[in-house]
Amino acid sequence: MKLDMRHLLRSIGRIFGSYFLIIPAHKRWIDLIFCTVIALFVVILTLIKLSKKPVTLFLYIIANCVIFAFTYLKFLGMPRHFGHLYLVLIASLWLGTYYQESPALLNKLYIRPNSFKFIQKWHHIAFMLILYTHFLGGIYSFSKDLIIPFSASRETAQYIQKAGLDNEFIVASRDANMAPLAGYLNRKFYYPEIKSIGSFTLFKTGRQGVEQDEILSQINSLLKNQDEQKKILLILNQKLNVNRNDLKIVPIKDFERGWVDSERYYLYWVDEA
Repeated sequence: MKLDMRHLLRSIGRIFGSYFLIIPAHKRWIDLIFCTVIALFVVILTLIKLSKKPVTLFLYIIANCVIFAFTYLKFLGMPRHFGHLYLVLIASLWLGTYYQESPALLNKLYIRPNSFKFIQKWHHIAFMLILYTHFLGGIYSFSKDLIIPFSASRETAQYIQKAGLDNEFIVASRDANMAPLAGYLNRKFYYPEIKSIGSFTLFKTGRQGVEQDEILSQINSLLKNQDEQKKILLILNQKLNVNRNDLKIVPIKDFERGWVDSERYYLYWVDEA
């Protein structure tokens, strides 16, 4: 597998994002490099600080390596996923207070006591900056959540239930963003990504991303294969921007009150023209 330097820096940038709540712009090398340097600086300081506590050092290394490997090899994730790295940091430092110091590893690193005190001082500064950042970020997020919900899924599901649409045949896309609706409604949808019925998303062989024209093409096939002439309820997480002459598409309602733009929902009736 060829090393992708930009992707590597983006993955390391997730560590910076988890600590300082800022995701570096992936299109700008200077942002990626700057945030990577800071993230690695904090990680190295933490490793040296925990070097006197081998158990928690092992925890910190293994947990970060597993999450980083998954981030680089499989899925970069969204901002709400990066908190795991922050929790690993907090858990490691907290558990470190329960273990006695063991200088054996520190001596092998040839770090003098004065140098270790200097490193502890800088780690304390970095750690306090991280805590202040999360404190202020928590106040902002909590205040915002009182006004705007994180996802529009609950409001959308409530509307579908009140309007009596929850028993309709529903085509929903993108599948990964429709899982909250499936959970609220306690039912399955037809997912164009897998060309089958489902609820939660399995990122496995056979699943493919689809464009809106492909979604309409599959709906057209579904309508033709129905025993009874019946329209289909289409739910998208982006506004429909394509059309077909052989389909009649009627907008129902949009749900855009949500932090996450990928969990805003748009409802349409689709029938044969």
